[in-house]
Amino acid sequence: MTEFLPLCDVLFNVISLAGYFCDVVFDVVLGYALYERQKFAYFAAVIVIVSFSLIISQIVSIRWYLNKRKIRNASASSTGPPDAEANAPGSGSSLEKKKKKPNSLNAANGQSVAGRGEEAEGRMAPGGGATRTSEYSRYIVLALHVTQLGVLWRYAKLFVPVDLRHVKHEVRDLCMLRLVHAFCEAAPMLLLQLYVLVTLQSEAQLAAALKLKTLGHHHHHLPPSTALVQQTNLAEQQQKTFRDLNMVSATLSLFSVCWALASFSKNVRLQNVHRLVLTWLGVIFQFLWRLGTVISRVISLTVYASVYSHWVFLVISE
Repeated sequence: MTEFLPLCDVLFNVISLAGYFCDVVFDVVLGYALYERQKFAYFAAVIVIVSFSLIISQIVSIRWYLNKRKIRNASASSTGPPDAEANAPGSGSSLEKKKKKPNSLNAANGQSVAGRGEEAEGRMAPGGGATRTSEYSRYIVLALHVTQLGVLWRYAKLFVPVDLRHVKHEVRDLCMLRLVHAFCEAAPMLLLQLYVLVTLQSEAQLAAALKLKTLGHHHHHLPPSTALVQQTNLAEQQQKTFRDLNMVSATLSLFSVCWALASFSKNVRLQNVHRLVLTWLGVIFQFLWRLGTVISRVISLTVYASVYSHWVFLVISE
């Protein structure tokens, strides 16, 4: 029996999907903006972090899918056909027939064998079609994971009628994948984004002050030209656009980390997956709690990195 999820669960999945998708997209856009500004070291770091997170998520997702498929096929093959008992050689009806009509046993057996053969052929034809359909679906799922769309495919399955007996296992898998994304991409990107924001802002202010000082020293008796003013305004506008992009990307990364932690806490361990630990109000309050703890730690690490630069990796490794 399949049916749609309740409205609250659908809203939860919409928020999770939107946060995941926007976080990945804005991280890629930020990497392109860093490349345009010729910050190739930061650009390489962004590409490595995003690619590593996507690859790990797809590998984990496809392994879970193949394992569940293997278990489902094993359980289906261990279950015999429904008429196995009726066709059993030691049934009471066959013994009675042997006692009553021994001469007509061969004809009856021939008819029953022919009937069973026709039934077997009838069963094999749909079964073969179902097997081919299952193989095609497996190839499609593999192709989606190869193209880095496996997580989005898992979210899409929750917006159609689903089997409510197994949907909590699907939600648990998605929460685990969101947790992988949070610690492999969102958290490192959040530190990198804030560090880039602090360092590039300082560099821009220093360059602007040096430029004004140079212009004042050489052209203190001449008014500034129109081209120079336009160039300065254009540089400031580009700096402001990049800063806004960085802030939006950092906000999405922060949201991804906190939402992944809060949504994961909503589900219990594997053996108690049918029970919930938190209500929706509890999830909201835990999200706010995670927001405070993550912000404090990220700000501390960012300030330390802006002062001691690469020594921050020693602190993170501890």
